Amino acid sequence: MGDPRYVFGMDFIDMYKNEIGASEPQQDFYDRHHLYAIRTDIVVAAICPEWFKLIETSKENMRKFLARFPNGIGDFEDGIAL
Repeated sequence: MGDPRYVFGMDFIDMYKNEIGASEPQQDFYDRHHLYAIRTDIVVAAICPEWFKLIETSKENMRKFLARFPNGIGDFEDGIAL
């Protein structure tokens, strides 16, 4: 999802956002996309051992979220990132 190995690259994701629109909260659209990608990478690594390297990719992406939101859920108020 967004990664070149997936059918739906970032061009598609951007087109979807422009044509369909982003769900609320709109400012979290790409964050949701990245969370879905982490989930997908973990599932793929779990069922296809040859893709185990995706676990490291997922960890890197999780670290990016932790850097942006060091207090985890505490960085959100009423479901919106502060």
